Amino acid sequence: MLILDAITKSALISGIEPEQVARVVSTEMVRNNSLNIYYKTNDDNRLMSSRLII
Repeated sequence: MLILDAITKSALISGIEPEQVARVVSTEMVRNNSLNIYYKTNDDNRLMSSRLII
């Protein structure tokens, strides 16, 4: 089981973008089971976001 509190700024996470590692810029807890993640990939300087829901 994924622990949302373990995802913090500067964490490197695979699986958000296909075949890439994402570097977490910021996180925002939405509910007990949902987390917004703001991240960048190595080949792109754009800030992107994704919501993880458990």
